Amino acid sequence: MTVLHDKTVVSPILVGRVNEIQALHLFVDQAKNGNGQTIFLSGEAGIGKSRLVSETISYAATQGFVSLQGICFPPDTARLYAPFQDLLRTSFPQDSQGQHSLLVQERALLLSELTASNAMDTIFPEPEHRKQQLFDKLKQFFIPLTPQRPLVLVIEDVHWSDDASLEFLYHLARQIIDQPIILLLTYRDEETSSNLRRWRAQFDRNHWVQEIILERLTYNEISALLRSVNVTSQAGSPEFVSAIYALTDGNPFFVEEVLKALVTTGDLSYHDGFLNRKPVNELRIPRSIQDAVQKHFEGLSERARQVMRLAAVIGRRFDFELLQSLTDLDEAQLLTVMKELVGTQLVSEEATDRFTFRHALTRQAIYSGLLSRERRKLHQQIVEALESRTPSAYTPFVADLAYHAYETGDWTRALNYSLTAGEQAQAFYAPHTAIEHFNRGQHSADQLSIDPPSKLYRGRGLAYEAIGDFQRARTDLETAFQLAQAVKDHAASWQLLLDLGMLWASQDYAQTGRYYQQAFELARSMNDQKALGHSLNRIGNWHLNVEHPADAHWHHQEALKVFENLADRRGIAETLDLLGMASYLGGNLAQGTEYYRRAIILFHELEDKRGLVSSLATLTMRAPTYQTDTLGAVDSLAEVSKDGEAALRIARETGQRSDEVYSQIFMSMCLGSQGDYRQAFDLAQGALATATEIDHRQWIIASTFALGAVHLDILALDAAQRYLERALSLARNSGSQHWLNSSAGLLALVYLEHRQFERADVLLNQFLDAMIPIRTLGHRLLWRARVEWALRKGDVQTAMHALDRLSDAVSRLSGEGTGVRMLKLRGEALTQLNQYTEAEATLQAALDMAFAQGVRPLQWRLHLSLARLHQNQKHHRQADQYLMQVRTVVDELSVKIPERSLAAIFKQNAMALTDQPFKAQAGGLTQRECEVALLIAEGKSNRQIAESLVLGERTVETHVGNILSKLGFVSRAQVAVWVVEQGLAH
Repeated sequence: MTVLHDKTVVSPILVGRVNEIQALHLFVDQAKNGNGQTIFLSGEAGIGKSRLVSETISYAATQGFVSLQGICFPPDTARLYAPFQDLLRTSFPQDSQGQHSLLVQERALLLSELTASNAMDTIFPEPEHRKQQLFDKLKQFFIPLTPQRPLVLVIEDVHWSDDASLEFLYHLARQIIDQPIILLLTYRDEETSSNLRRWRAQFDRNHWVQEIILERLTYNEISALLRSVNVTSQAGSPEFVSAIYALTDGNPFFVEEVLKALVTTGDLSYHDGFLNRKPVNELRIPRSIQDAVQKHFEGLSERARQVMRLAAVIGRRFDFELLQSLTDLDEAQLLTVMKELVGTQLVSEEATDRFTFRHALTRQAIYSGLLSRERRKLHQQIVEALESRTPSAYTPFVADLAYHAYETGDWTRALNYSLTAGEQAQAFYAPHTAIEHFNRGQHSADQLSIDPPSKLYRGRGLAYEAIGDFQRARTDLETAFQLAQAVKDHAASWQLLLDLGMLWASQDYAQTGRYYQQAFELARSMNDQKALGHSLNRIGNWHLNVEHPADAHWHHQEALKVFENLADRRGIAETLDLLGMASYLGGNLAQGTEYYRRAIILFHELEDKRGLVSSLATLTMRAPTYQTDTLGAVDSLAEVSKDGEAALRIARETGQRSDEVYSQIFMSMCLGSQGDYRQAFDLAQGALATATEIDHRQWIIASTFALGAVHLDILALDAAQRYLERALSLARNSGSQHWLNSSAGLLALVYLEHRQFERADVLLNQFLDAMIPIRTLGHRLLWRARVEWALRKGDVQTAMHALDRLSDAVSRLSGEGTGVRMLKLRGEALTQLNQYTEAEATLQAALDMAFAQGVRPLQWRLHLSLARLHQNQKHHRQADQYLMQVRTVVDELSVKIPERSLAAIFKQNAMALTDQPFKAQAGGLTQRECEVALLIAEGKSNRQIAESLVLGERTVETHVGNILSKLGFVSRAQVAVWVVEQGLAH
């Protein structure tokens, strides 16, 4: 079950309809306040309209609504007021206030009149004045319900409604604008008549209607649906989700029926914890869908049925030329048949001479009705027809040739075409399709009793890696490597060593390093410059992940020279991308940005989408994110967000799940740094879920780190500690020094917020070595934590020394300016040194920078630092003004936190920090106690103080007692003198 807001529970099959459900709930809430709503719910058959109607009625009932529901049926177009007759017969409110019997009488009379009207219409047309009388009676029946209880009036499937009912509905919609009524109307897009379109246009012209158009479920929504109905992780695997998505086209009704059928027929079962599932083409079609297709099929002409059978064998999509070559029909005859098929909604015209079955299940139902021998013969005919074309003409149909040759049992052709089709699918970023082709190729080789070529295993292994199936990818790549070694194919062996190194980068960097070193040595022995360049890049990236950026940079620069000498544009682009990452993690944002921008130009020219995702996503680090805010930013957060959004969009288009996770992680840290916490949480949680599903351990660490960073930012310290301790533990196991240092740095900050100074000190001592220069972003996070530790301990000299080291590291490396976080820390250190003029200038510069760069969360912290600075100087008015800004920004940010409990924690902890300036200078009094002390100094009594601060008198008594106790006084007069001496009086 899925929960919306804090109260609404949604049926699993409605997963994917969350936005629509929320919109309908909003309309219900608006109608309850007297703002009547007319809503159209449209979409094709089976798209989930009735379920949304039921869910809306259920929610409306919780808000005190009565519901009345009528349904139109196919014969009703010639039956006056049919939906209202249905409504009056089947749907009626049960009133608890004694009016039930009266409404029963009214209902009976109205039903009698509607029935009589229908009978009279068979003799002569209904007079206009009689129609108007009926309209008035219908209106008077519905609207008087609303003073007692608001009303939801539902008419389903109005595409089958009679014209008189449509006219009344339009009339009623005008009357309910200021009534607590929802008029909810549903219809099918594919069955709208000209009358319905004209009627629909009337609403558009008058802007009376809200429309919700239901689309088919996406791949991700079907995946969520499968998880929500507790399909096991194996059944919910990417391969299985893709199969269900392809078979049902995302139609919710079809999804539900297919899942039921898979279990009841045994096509989907579990044995010893493993999922057993037949191939899609062998799945039995649910009887409900088979019957619906058969009903349509029987209404076709014999010639049309023959064409449909042949088209079903060709596939989901088929072209006119191929179809004609397989029939004895001339062009005119086939055109007539195609018009018939399009008219019955079984087929649609996709492009000129290109058609498609409207639903994959329609095609599958017709295909399953053919005998096996009949299918094989037709598949063979299709292979011959396609091959009769010139090679250039049938090349785009390689996937079709692979499929039809396989179904024919022509194993030699099937093997060759499947290999080509699999490689073609990979080139178009379709890993699931590639796996399907390679599986057919392997089966074909088995039928021929030969070993498949190593490139089949490599291709399938890379496809498995793309969808996050580590174990299958490892098995295939290791098999391919063994085959390549057996025939002494050094080039293939070298490539597979790199592939295995890349695969293991998601799991264990030590293993990755071993594979890369083997590849490098093999490339040198082969004297292959291109292979050498790629090997240098891989080893360089490995050095970067173990926190040796200088070594990484050297290897990448050597690789760049190799590729430039070879004029290898793809190699140059990939090297620039890696140099960008080495520069960023090494702390040189300007240099890294230049590398990335050069790489992006080349990736665009090469149409390399995976390269674009890598460069665009990482470019978000050029702004002050959680990892880079101690460095001088190159751009604002708002500007870099555009690159992150582009990376995420491309990753989703290509279906590369690890790339999508990578983009989500960087976007999460970018948006969190802006204070857009809702999106930041959604992206980080989505990244962690997918990374866990595909078992990509590096991205599990990174997404866990991102969640820890966002929780730390909103002062949800317990959650932040859990995430960052988990990230640290996982980083230890993976051997990634970058994530070890980064996680330890933020975790130390969490300990400091918890005031666990000793624990933070132990952690920092474990990872910080004063003898090692600051050379990576991970090191910077550790040293930033050391600065914060020293400031909180009052050890300003240690803090200033660490700040100088951080500044020198940036200056030596890139000459860039100081980041906003560094300015904040330096301003706070100067405040503790009582160098107020310089401190204020530094903090104000940081605040200006935070505004310019869009770092909203740092703004309230800088206002707080400035408040403390002015409090130290007894500038209480200025301090109060900055504290007011703290509250304003905190209130604004708390609204963007998705969970109410987290928002409350953030506000509570942030407001607790505003007490600290007063505690430091006012004898340990809280802010509220200082306010009470000020009023005591003005001579006010407890009652007057209570009225002034809107407190209870007993609460004021408690505050006064606390003040006397903390200050060691016995009288209010002593408090008044102390206030003056402390300079607290304004």
